[in-house]
Amino acid sequence: MPFQIIRNDITKVKADAIVNTANPNVAVGSGTDSAIYHAAGEKQLLAERKKIGIMMPGEAAHTPAFNLDAKYIIHTIGPSWIDGNHNEREILHSCYEKSLNLAAELECNSIAFPLIATGVYGFPKDEALQIALAEINKFLLSHDMKVILVVFDRKAFELSGKLVGDIEEYIDEHSADEIRDAEYGGRYGNTRRERLKRLESMHSAIMSDTYAKAAAPSFPDVSGMSLDEVLDSSEDTFQQRLFKLIDESGMDDVTVYKKANIDRKVFSRIRCKEDYKPKKKTAVAFAIALQLDMPTMLDLLSRAEIAFSPSNKFDLVSKAMRIWGSNYPDAGYGGRFRDWLFTHWQPKPYGSWGNGSAMRVSSVGWLYDKIEETRRFAKLTAEVTHNHPEGIKGAEATASAIFMARTGAAKDEIREYIIQEFGYDLSRTCDEIRPEYHHVESCQETVPEAITAFMEGNDFEDVIRTAVSLGGDCDTLTCIAGAIAEAFYGVPETMKEECRKRLPEDMLAVLDNFEQKSSSLLWQ
Repeated sequence: MPFQIIRNDITKVKADAIVNTANPNVAVGSGTDSAIYHAAGEKQLLAERKKIGIMMPGEAAHTPAFNLDAKYIIHTIGPSWIDGNHNEREILHSCYEKSLNLAAELECNSIAFPLIATGVYGFPKDEALQIALAEINKFLLSHDMKVILVVFDRKAFELSGKLVGDIEEYIDEHSADEIRDAEYGGRYGNTRRERLKRLESMHSAIMSDTYAKAAAPSFPDVSGMSLDEVLDSSEDTFQQRLFKLIDESGMDDVTVYKKANIDRKVFSRIRCKEDYKPKKKTAVAFAIALQLDMPTMLDLLSRAEIAFSPSNKFDLVSKAMRIWGSNYPDAGYGGRFRDWLFTHWQPKPYGSWGNGSAMRVSSVGWLYDKIEETRRFAKLTAEVTHNHPEGIKGAEATASAIFMARTGAAKDEIREYIIQEFGYDLSRTCDEIRPEYHHVESCQETVPEAITAFMEGNDFEDVIRTAVSLGGDCDTLTCIAGAIAEAFYGVPETMKEECRKRLPEDMLAVLDNFEQKSSSLLWQ
């Protein structure tokens, strides 16, 4: 198994390298650090740690493992969680990335990680797990190494079970409490920072008729056929179809099962057994690894007798991720959105107030007859990832402005509605904004500026130029301002033609389909 999650005491795990969430100074810390020093031999390990010296957050270095059942201890400095706006996520990414790369340099065949920074450092477990999975998955695409993620407490273990099927438990709750008290000196509960509450469930996503049609697998016409004839006419099994798709993809077997995080032995069983029936997560993992479009993925799942349910959170996230994310893996996504998008396990909203929720919402402003309904669906599109109130507000405000612009509202009416309903400050002019404006990716410092650019523009092109002139995150600014301007002024035909020349066929198909369909067909 290239990747495994277990619940255990990390000092009892056998691996070539054991990762320690180390103290940045040459000293024994609490938690995992304390446990590893105690198990390895504190005096001799501390002597080796002194040779490394002070370490910075995100760095990794190694020492011998001494009394642990390992060759090396890889020491890495995790981030102390403040509010998520002090590079905590980037540092945690670096911890996993540098530790994995160091293990590869040391020619390790296996490595065991704790869930870094989730103890006294207070990093939220759900986000920490997503980052760990993203970095491990990326590493395993190009390396052959067994990676073990050792989660300790019950919440992390249960969360892991929701995200990854292959988990094992080696300690019970009583044992965990005893070990925790030993590591933290009974201070564990008092030293943890308060967490922001995370949504444990996603709201329903909107299902297009394209999905509804694709969700129903097609069957051969068996009218007038005998039972024997019907049985003889059966099409490819899951196994047969899978290997045809692998051949068509141009990837070899090893690349596919590594991308899907499927054990080589399991893959061999699938190859040898025509009637193999996989679990849903295994089948979906193959679909993601092969970058299948939605109809092809649903066809593959149907051959495994797996239903793809529009009420299931995992299915909904897989749908959204499959249609666009996997088709454009090198697009300029933000860090946390990329983690959410490319995690092959069930991702969750991550409390973002980033301006991406407003940037992507424009279609909602065209689909409904009432502004209340427009806002409801704008909120829904945001909440899948951007479930922070500011992220939701940015999406709702943008969609509302588009709705009002396309239904004949004057600019003053749009301005007053946005101020009253969302509390945005629209009193500044672009000339007042421009001198001190800088690159910022929050809704609260992008949406008001974009709306102001729309207010000052005299036509579609002028709005675009005004938004760009503000600087900052100008592609997002322009997207938001331009979407409102399109509804208010329309887009010149020459610009439409030029833009269409630059779009790939799949996006053109969606654009044409969007323009042709009514809201009742697009939104169920």
